[in-house]
Amino acid sequence: MEAPRSEAELLERARVFAGCTLAEVALATGIDLPAEPARAKGYVGTLVERALSISPAPGVAGPDLAELGIEVKTIPLAAGGRPRESTFV
Repeated sequence: MEAPRSEAELLERARVFAGCTLAEVALATGIDLPAEPARAKGYVGTLVERALSISPAPGVAGPDLAELGIEVKTIPLAAGGRPRESTFV
């Protein structure tokens, strides 16, 4: 699948995974869950990029979707859906 060509297309893809667990997203993308998630830095970001068909250029500074000016970020959430840490965007 190609990278999203618009913000609307990116949101449409993201909504498919709304409410899903990481295990469900991993299953849908064919990526194995790490044996020790606490030691798998970057796993969630990679998983989300794969799920949304985002392939940022390795080693190149700038947004994940440079042509759209969009940087995709992940944040850890508590069970109630609130961020576990303070986040400024």
